[in-house]
Amino acid sequence: MYMSFDLLIALLLSLRCESFYREIKETKRLCIGVMALYQEGPLREKARKMLSLIEEEPPRFNVYDMWQVDASIFVKLISLITSLVVTLLQFAFL
Repeated sequence: MYMSFDLLIALLLSLRCESFYREIKETKRLCIGVMALYQEGPLREKARKMLSLIEEEPPRFNVYDMWQVDASIFVKLISLITSLVVTLLQFAFL
């Protein structure tokens, strides 16, 4: 019961992180579009600052600086659980 709840939380967390990463890509694309439209002015400067901030240090979710949280974390978690279950089944049927 608790394990399925934890897997559901991991799934929701990875989906929200991926939607955040998609929004960052969209923001980057919009900044480039604004810079293409405006050759000078405060709006271009804001877009340039936002774009340089995104490109220099892209936002990432890290767990204790050990691994990054994204959509692949759920697949890795399922892979780990599957391999552990297979190992336990092998020991059970020796």
